[in-house]
Amino acid sequence: MNLDKLKAFHIVANCGSFAQAASQIHLTPSAVSRQIADLEESLGVSLFNRHSRGLTITESGRILHQTTEEILHKLAETEALLTQREAQSSLKVATTYDLSTFFLPQYLKGFLDTYSETNLTIINDDNALNLQNYQAAIRAEMPLQPDLSHIHLTTLHFGLYASLEYLEKFGAPKTTGDLDQHRILTLDEDTSWLLHLGLKANQSPRAPYLRISSAYGLMKCVEEGIGIAALSKEFASKNLIPVLPDQEGPAVKIYYVYQSSSKNLKYVTALGEFLQQKLHKL
Repeated sequence: MNLDKLKAFHIVANCGSFAQAASQIHLTPSAVSRQIADLEESLGVSLFNRHSRGLTITESGRILHQTTEEILHKLAETEALLTQREAQSSLKVATTYDLSTFFLPQYLKGFLDTYSETNLTIINDDNALNLQNYQAAIRAEMPLQPDLSHIHLTTLHFGLYASLEYLEKFGAPKTTGDLDQHRILTLDEDTSWLLHLGLKANQSPRAPYLRISSAYGLMKCVEEGIGIAALSKEFASKNLIPVLPDQEGPAVKIYYVYQSSSKNLKYVTALGEFLQQKLHKL
């Protein structure tokens, strides 16, 4: 049996009129009448008694109406379930360019293997934390908004690094004072630790040899032998060499942030919990 014709029959049975049913399903009354006639012919029974005052349903029609009521109700339930399932499997996460390129990719395969039904989208968004268009965010900042919850993923610890090529050419600094004679690379907003390391409060900060806006780009510049930079010990390239290893740089905490109202939605919190477990082992 054709589902469209069954739907048309169900609506006609509820309305008791071809004209009223036609207005609901956006067909002409004659088109609805033809659908019912075709259904009656395929079933070999009369579903309605037609008379000058309208339609009355037959006993066969009442049996079919009860069945279509159950079928259409079940279809509506299934559609709602599938729609909800699709919505709950779609996770859009905002993060910074550096976090999305520096360490996230190495953990995404494991997450998607574990949560294979998740439709995950990672969006680079370096603007202020705002979850209006996302289910979650990964940020190097503690959320201050009262309606947000967070999972502490890890703490990054910074140290100084250089390439073997650079150290062979310029030598390794022995003291913080020696940094004045070296090429210092920093992020473009960096005005603190490395530029002030070892200097007195009244001394002017060192002038950087190069500023760059990306932490990943900064590490690549160090790998190319351009200079010395402060990099995360957890994710610095293995072929780089620590410089002045006794000097501890700043610690930066990384958070998975989501709406507090979503704390019981597993598809929202799953990525944060997975990353926390993996990053805890660093």
